[in-house]
Amino acid sequence: MEIYGRKYNVYIPSGNPTALVEGLEQDKNTRKKINDEIMRLYDNYVEQVGFVNPDINNPELFMAGGEFCGNASRSATLYYLDGKPGEIMLKVSGVEKKLRAGIDKYENVWVEMPVILGNFNKSINIINKDLSIVKMFGITHIIVKSKEFEKYYDSEEELKKISFEMIKKHNLDNEPACGVMYLETNQSDFIIHPVVYVREIDTLFYETACGSGTTAVGLYESALKRDSIDINVIQPSNEFINVRVDVENEEIKQAFISGPVKILKRWKKIII
Repeated sequence: MEIYGRKYNVYIPSGNPTALVEGLEQDKNTRKKINDEIMRLYDNYVEQVGFVNPDINNPELFMAGGEFCGNASRSATLYYLDGKPGEIMLKVSGVEKKLRAGIDKYENVWVEMPVILGNFNKSINIINKDLSIVKMFGITHIIVKSKEFEKYYDSEEELKKISFEMIKKHNLDNEPACGVMYLETNQSDFIIHPVVYVREIDTLFYETACGSGTTAVGLYESALKRDSIDINVIQPSNEFINVRVDVENEEIKQAFISGPVKILKRWKKIII
């Protein structure tokens, strides 16, 4: 096996362990090897791996599976701004246009989300009161509201199994990435249990937090109200991600997520 010397950090965006590796990697097999080794080293504590361009003048994030990831995008934003308030334009895998991203004066890290603009019907398919499908650039999410799944929330393997069956049932297993967001609403609270599948690297995680899934919930709630929304969504980590969807004349104009991002490790080196 060849030896790859790579430096990486582990970030914790709203409780979602994310490794960022210095240096963009074009070869998908090498990305998968590095992804798998980091996950092995952390006994699957790390839930996703991305690669960042070390040139801070050209911010770019490429995920190991080529998908889009909101929390990894927020982690990359912290990397490029070195934790200081400011704003950048970030290129991210799975998305053609660059995304606005930044850190506010309260140290919340935010990123524009790659939502499909315009009429709600372009991206949101409300199948029934318990089931909807929300499409974004780079990832698609199924939103499930049925209480029949609550008994599986404490069983990670069962929830993953049921979720993957649901992904296949809706013919979404060929998407670059697909998630199932089990949504609980309790008075004014929004709580999600996110399971995410990434096809190219064949990973399936019951995630501790999910930025794109949070955005999908925001889009869904916005479609129900036919108006803008700004809500906090509680993650399995018991931390929150804020999602804001701006709507004008019943058309989606933009969406953002924001919240805290911590750093677990300072640039360790991986050799595989």
